[in-house]
Amino acid sequence: MTPAVTSPSDSQLSFAGVFTPTGRLLVADDGANDTSAVSPYRIAPNGVLNATQAAVSDGQTAACWITEGRNGDVFVDNAGSGVKPLDNAVSSDGQNLYLVNGGQSQLVEFSVGPNAQLTPVGTHALPAGSEGVAAS
Repeated sequence: MTPAVTSPSDSQLSFAGVFTPTGRLLVADDGANDTSAVSPYRIAPNGVLNATQAAVSDGQTAACWITEGRNGDVFVDNAGSGVKPLDNAVSSDGQNLYLVNGGQSQLVEFSVGPNAQLTPVGTHALPAGSEGVAAS
Protein backbone atom coordinates (compact mmCIF):
# COMPACT_ATOMS: atom_id res chain seq x y z
CA MET A 1 0.00 0.00 0.00
CA THR A 2 1.27 3.44 -0.94
CA PRO A 3 1.49 5.97 1.90
CA ALA A 4 -0.93 8.90 1.81
CA VAL A 5 0.37 12.14 0.37
CA THR A 6 -0.53 15.30 2.27
CA SER A 7 -0.28 18.86 1.05
CA PRO A 8 -0.75 22.12 2.96
CA SER A 9 -3.85 24.09 2.12
CA ASP A 10 -3.79 27.54 0.59
CA SER A 11 -6.35 28.52 3.24
CA GLN A 12 -6.86 28.03 6.97
CA LEU A 13 -10.05 25.98 6.60
CA SER A 14 -10.63 24.06 3.38
CA PHE A 15 -14.08 22.50 3.42
CA ALA A 16 -15.10 20.74 0.18
CA GLY A 17 -13.64 20.22 -3.25
CA VAL A 18 -14.54 19.24 -6.79
CA PHE A 19 -12.38 17.89 -9.60
CA THR A 20 -12.86 19.54 -12.98
CA PRO A 21 -12.75 17.63 -16.28
CA THR A 22 -9.30 19.15 -16.90
CA GLY A 23 -7.91 17.70 -13.68
CA ARG A 24 -7.93 20.82 -11.51
CA LEU A 25 -9.08 20.56 -7.92
CA LEU A 26 -11.22 23.50 -6.76
CA VAL A 27 -11.57 23.81 -2.99
CA ALA A 28 -14.14 25.87 -1.08
CA ASP A 29 -12.32 27.68 1.73
CA ASP A 30 -14.60 28.29 4.70
CA GLY A 31 -13.76 31.84 5.72
CA ALA A 32 -15.36 34.04 8.35
CA ASN A 33 -16.41 37.67 8.00
CA ASP A 34 -16.59 37.87 4.20
CA THR A 35 -13.32 35.98 3.62
CA SER A 36 -14.60 32.78 1.99
CA ALA A 37 -12.74 31.81 -1.16
CA VAL A 38 -12.05 29.18 -3.79
CA SER A 39 -8.54 27.76 -4.15
CA PRO A 40 -7.46 26.06 -7.40
CA TYR A 41 -4.85 23.28 -7.39
CA ARG A 42 -3.12 20.91 -9.82
CA ILE A 43 -2.04 17.45 -8.76
CA ALA A 44 1.62 16.71 -9.50
CA PRO A 45 2.63 13.22 -10.67
CA ASN A 46 3.90 12.48 -7.14
CA GLY A 47 0.42 13.27 -5.73
CA VAL A 48 1.32 16.62 -4.18
CA LEU A 49 -1.18 19.45 -4.65
CA ASN A 50 0.21 22.71 -6.01
CA ALA A 51 -1.82 25.92 -5.84
CA THR A 52 -2.12 27.38 -9.35
CA GLN A 53 -2.97 30.84 -8.02
CA ALA A 54 -3.86 32.51 -4.74
CA ALA A 55 -7.29 31.82 -3.28
CA VAL A 56 -10.06 33.83 -4.99
CA SER A 57 -12.38 35.51 -2.49
CA ASP A 58 -16.12 35.34 -3.07
CA GLY A 59 -16.83 38.08 -0.51
CA GLN A 60 -19.13 35.81 1.51
CA THR A 61 -18.97 33.89 4.79
CA ALA A 62 -18.56 30.13 5.40
CA ALA A 63 -18.02 28.67 1.92
CA CYS A 64 -19.01 25.03 2.25
CA TRP A 65 -20.02 23.23 -0.96
CA ILE A 66 -18.69 23.70 -4.46
CA THR A 67 -19.91 22.44 -7.83
CA GLU A 68 -18.67 22.98 -11.36
CA GLY A 69 -21.22 23.41 -14.12
CA ARG A 70 -20.92 23.63 -17.86
CA ASN A 71 -18.31 25.90 -19.40
CA GLY A 72 -16.33 25.86 -16.16
CA ASP A 73 -18.96 27.79 -14.19
CA VAL A 74 -18.35 27.36 -10.45
CA PHE A 75 -21.09 27.56 -7.82
CA VAL A 76 -20.25 27.89 -4.12
CA ASP A 77 -22.64 27.72 -1.16
CA ASN A 78 -21.84 30.13 1.66
CA ALA A 79 -23.70 28.82 4.71
CA GLY A 80 -22.90 31.93 6.74
CA SER A 81 -24.50 34.23 4.16
CA GLY A 82 -28.11 34.36 3.05
CA VAL A 83 -30.65 31.60 3.61
CA LYS A 84 -28.27 28.93 4.99
CA PRO A 85 -27.51 27.00 1.79
CA LEU A 86 -26.30 23.52 2.72
CA ASP A 87 -25.43 21.89 -0.62
CA ASN A 88 -25.76 22.34 -4.36
CA ALA A 89 -25.63 20.26 -7.51
CA VAL A 90 -25.75 20.98 -11.23
CA SER A 91 -27.73 18.77 -13.61
CA SER A 92 -25.65 16.65 -15.99
CA ASP A 93 -26.67 18.85 -18.93
CA GLY A 94 -25.57 21.96 -17.01
CA GLN A 95 -28.97 23.60 -17.45
CA ASN A 96 -30.14 23.60 -13.80
CA LEU A 97 -28.67 24.26 -10.38
CA TYR A 98 -30.31 22.77 -7.29
CA LEU A 99 -29.69 24.29 -3.87
CA VAL A 100 -30.67 22.99 -0.44
CA ASN A 101 -32.02 25.93 1.55
CA GLY A 102 -31.59 24.62 5.09
CA GLY A 103 -33.11 27.72 6.65
CA GLN A 104 -36.50 26.97 5.08
CA SER A 105 -36.24 23.20 4.38
CA GLN A 106 -36.52 23.71 0.63
CA LEU A 107 -34.89 22.53 -2.56
CA VAL A 108 -34.52 25.61 -4.75
CA GLU A 109 -34.20 25.17 -8.51
CA PHE A 110 -32.52 27.65 -10.85
CA SER A 111 -31.97 27.59 -14.59
CA VAL A 112 -28.37 28.35 -15.54
CA GLY A 113 -28.01 30.86 -18.34
CA PRO A 114 -25.09 32.42 -20.18
CA ASN A 115 -22.22 33.51 -17.92
CA ALA A 116 -23.68 31.36 -15.10
CA GLN A 117 -26.63 33.73 -14.66
CA LEU A 118 -29.17 32.06 -12.36
CA THR A 119 -32.92 32.42 -12.86
CA PRO A 120 -35.25 31.05 -10.17
CA VAL A 121 -37.47 28.22 -11.43
CA GLY A 122 -39.22 27.10 -8.26
CA THR A 123 -38.97 25.53 -4.82
CA HIS A 124 -39.85 22.13 -3.43
CA ALA A 125 -40.47 21.31 0.24
CA LEU A 126 -37.92 19.05 1.94
CA PRO A 127 -38.14 17.16 5.21
CA ALA A 128 -36.68 19.16 8.12
CA GLY A 129 -33.00 18.40 8.55
CA SER A 130 -32.32 17.67 4.86
CA GLU A 131 -28.71 18.47 4.05
CA GLY A 132 -27.60 17.06 0.70
CA VAL A 133 -28.54 17.02 -2.97
CA ALA A 134 -27.51 15.09 -6.06
CA ALA A 135 -28.59 15.74 -9.65
CA SER A 136 -28.49 13.76 -12.86
